[in-house]
Amino acid sequence: MNRLISTILLFLISANCLTMLAQGTETLHHWKAGETVSAAEVDQFGQTRCFEAVEIPDHIWEQMQGKTYKPNADIGRKDLRYLRLLHWDYDERIHLGEMVCNAAIAHELVDIFRQLYQAHYPIQRMVLPDNYGADDELQMRANNSSCFCYRPISGTKKLSKHALGLAVDLNTLYNPYVGMRNGKPFLEPSTAKAYTDRSKTFKYKIDQNDLAYRLFTSYGYTWGGSWQTRKDYQHFEKELSQATKPVILGDERFDFYLPLIKEKKVALFSNHTAMIRGRHLVDHLVERGINITAIFSPEHGFRGKADAGAKVEDEVDAQTGVPILSLYGQNRQKNLGPEAMQTFDVLLVDIQDVGLRFYTYYVTMCHLIDACSASNKEVVVLDRPNPNGHYVDGPILDMKLRSGVGHLPIPVVHGLTLGELAQMAIGEKWLNEGNNCKLTVIPCLNYTHQTHYALPVAPSPNLPNMQAVYLYPSLCPFEGTVVSLGRGTDKPFQLYGHPLMKGKYTFSFTPRSVSGATRPPLLDQQCYGVDLSTLPYEKIWEGKINLSYVIDAYQCLKAQGKAEGFFTSFFDKLLGQTYVREMIIEGRSETEIRARWKQDVDQFKAKRKKYLLY
Repeated sequence: MNRLISTILLFLISANCLTMLAQGTETLHHWKAGETVSAAEVDQFGQTRCFEAVEIPDHIWEQMQGKTYKPNADIGRKDLRYLRLLHWDYDERIHLGEMVCNAAIAHELVDIFRQLYQAHYPIQRMVLPDNYGADDELQMRANNSSCFCYRPISGTKKLSKHALGLAVDLNTLYNPYVGMRNGKPFLEPSTAKAYTDRSKTFKYKIDQNDLAYRLFTSYGYTWGGSWQTRKDYQHFEKELSQATKPVILGDERFDFYLPLIKEKKVALFSNHTAMIRGRHLVDHLVERGINITAIFSPEHGFRGKADAGAKVEDEVDAQTGVPILSLYGQNRQKNLGPEAMQTFDVLLVDIQDVGLRFYTYYVTMCHLIDACSASNKEVVVLDRPNPNGHYVDGPILDMKLRSGVGHLPIPVVHGLTLGELAQMAIGEKWLNEGNNCKLTVIPCLNYTHQTHYALPVAPSPNLPNMQAVYLYPSLCPFEGTVVSLGRGTDKPFQLYGHPLMKGKYTFSFTPRSVSGATRPPLLDQQCYGVDLSTLPYEKIWEGKINLSYVIDAYQCLKAQGKAEGFFTSFFDKLLGQTYVREMIIEGRSETEIRARWKQDVDQFKAKRKKYLLY
């Protein structure tokens, strides 16, 4: 009887928890800024959906009229974007946030606030100034954080950067404006006197050691706290000349590729990253009457939640009824076979890559191109920027080490978009013999290989932010060692460490079983090592592939007599050559190792020139 009562109680508690969770995700669906949600609700809803830049919805635009927006000749609705963001407050509660900004900086602001959220950076309130009647003093007293408001600089007739959506004010009560007006000291908000002494320590304070300062300035923003004649400690702004035109992705250029697929059966190679203005490409195509007959999914699955290397099964898309054929499961060969190829006429490729030879999305694309060639099917690549496309570095793959994490004779960081890489793979005859696939690439606009493009959607579970994407070339080699790189923490690919590194380092982390990393290396073991999560982007870019991290960890364990077994066979597959491992064991310097691949990289860069689109 007692067991029965316990079972009933447990059922009732579980049902109640599920009801509460459903109510929480309902809050996320309706997105009322200022409301709180739990981490579990965010996980169920999907964190990537909580950081979006979209065209301003009608109800928001209506709310802005006569308040933050007034008819003018300087900026219009099409020039602005509405951001949905999450933020923590000082009491460790998660809030729904919102912001309107200039379209030119929308994606980078999404990335900045995503990183602030990942770091549990406290922001008390983030709602539109319209909630305060666009009264700057009132919203600052409420410690509200915001961006766009069409108004002049306080006390002048000159337009503020806020009027163009190019300035962000953060935690405004605790970081006031301090200056002179009409020869007298001026403070805004007027209630912020307690926070004018910047030598004191208090919550929400911004200074040059603050994470928000480091992130905004790394994106080229000027901080008002650095101004000479006055101080605006809450304020980060950017010149429009520095805010380049928004990158337009290949999938946004419907006029260029819809004629290629109209009246045809279309297959799609894609995942959760194929978002256009907050909606998936599949939804846009179905809305336009395109006949989608199959979706091919890569590692991590169509929704991007599966663990690295985990087998992904076939399924059916619940919303459209389109079959999803996994190319990372037991049906891979079947799904690349003639029967699957007969289900469509043309293949659309729309997926966000990160530009690394061991990142598997391009490998799957190559297999599909081979299969399409064999069945005389067309391929259209809707191109996307390469976030690591501003440099080329690392050893060229020795094809004897070809594997699922290395398919083509290219450097670790190849500096190509998927469209460019597809052209080069076919042009250099790197794919199956006789591959004469008919390939069309729809290029991006306003993008070059010097563009530092911030990804609006995390490409896979363990690359949650741009810090991880940029550190990935340097930290992924740890996958071929006994050292953890942070899988199973909230900072994957931003840390490295091992239990035996305690003697050298005091920083520690403990990998746990989490979504996207259910069985991480060194599970539940306290690891000591290095936290790179706040390393400025410029420092990461300077180092390109930084072998010093692996060398450091190897020497640390070697000093304790634990060098044997440090490397696994996977290390050579990741680096694409055996000499990197061999030279580290020999005690050679990073400079010596890098010199070994320099000539190969120079030759590759010369060869790739004719395939570059940007």
